[in-house]
Amino acid sequence: MNAPGSPFCRVTPSASVEICVGLIARLLFLPEPRPAGRPSFAEFLFSPAMRYDELKNLGVDSLAWMTLLTDLEDLLRIRFDDALLLADTISVNDVAQVMAEVLHRDEASRDLPGGEVRRASSCGERYWIIDDFLSVDEFAALKETMCNAKYTRIASVVSPALDGFALRSSGKVLAHDTHAPPGDPDAPIASILRAVRDTPTVYGRAGEDWTIVSFAFWQYPPGARLGWHNDTGEGRCGEFVLYLHEEWGPSWGGELMLLDRDLGVGASASGNPAFALEAALNQSQSELTAIVPRPNRLVMIKAGTAHFINRVDASAGDARRCSLTGFASKRVRDQLDPESRLERLGVLMGWRPKVQVS
Repeated sequence: MNAPGSPFCRVTPSASVEICVGLIARLLFLPEPRPAGRPSFAEFLFSPAMRYDELKNLGVDSLAWMTLLTDLEDLLRIRFDDALLLADTISVNDVAQVMAEVLHRDEASRDLPGGEVRRASSCGERYWIIDDFLSVDEFAALKETMCNAKYTRIASVVSPALDGFALRSSGKVLAHDTHAPPGDPDAPIASILRAVRDTPTVYGRAGEDWTIVSFAFWQYPPGARLGWHNDTGEGRCGEFVLYLHEEWGPSWGGELMLLDRDLGVGASASGNPAFALEAALNQSQSELTAIVPRPNRLVMIKAGTAHFINRVDASAGDARRCSLTGFASKRVRDQLDPESRLERLGVLMGWRPKVQVS
């Protein structure tokens, strides 16, 4: 799944160590003219075992080296271990090897049984849709977990009188770097988390823009809906919804309606936020997008996107609109104590610039 702006649009997932060495070389030695004593791009390519302490003798100082590595982290959306970066014996080849392993791991993580690759079925400026997201076994396992969960009857937080009630399970919170091997009970959740990490255009950068995901199972019976809202506040960067009902008829309602542009209505809107959203929607010239709750469909939505859950029609009978719904967020303590790129450079190099926290 290559989101626009994803690093894998610029560096192919099958990138070899040699390609990664070439990328490092271009970042270090281009554009020309190069400083006196620094090796040329071609010379560098033939010396991938060159260590950091040897690079210093060629004019690559500590600041240039650390800036290079943090530039690579931004470009490839990876994270080097600080101890690795500080080691004087680290070679360019070592760094390239780490880069290649991350890229290969990402490629493998997106492969499905049978060699298929997860691709967005459709997308807009503020949302992504991936159909047939989980494997048959993962979908069955997650659906069983959903069916065995205990639920609480929840009144709508948007408009209780108009929306009716839904059923919600207890929630769970996971760190952004949670992984699970195939067959593990948490493997379906890990697959969702991996998709969130791989879609920075919706959620931002894992570990920096967001640090946790929280989620719960939801069930909407016939007659229930959820009015206009945009899920801003509480450090949220984006939402994800995976539909878990076994089937869904085209006339059963429950569509996710959204406006694929920013209305500029934040969490601090005065009065009732739903009224503020509806007032802004009335002034909008944009068309709404209707997303049918197809089973095993994953929908990823950027925070601040106005959306609405259409009422489940009585023709659904005993069927319920079932989903795993969650958010990628930044914890309050992470927001209050940000580790900016500049600050991290300072820590690594032994000096700490002052960072203003608003």
